[in-house]
Amino acid sequence: MASDGLATRGAVPGVIIAIQTYGDVVNFHPRLHTLVTDGVFGAIGWFYAFPRIDLRVLEQLFRHRTG
Repeated sequence: MASDGLATRGAVPGVIIAIQTYGDVVNFHPRLHTLVTDGVFGAIGWFYAFPRIDLRVLEQLFRHRTG
């Protein structure tokens, strides 16, 4: 069980990722273009939204992990 009481067994996030490795002038510039749902789809198809995320904190974590 998640801390907010949602059952997460069988839950599946929606994710689309496109990998791009080169910039406009054919220079190496790796990045990911990502679309991610803000929740999960349960086993019977219901969507359960996650609480709002502070995007500044997420950005700092990403920079720390990839920097």
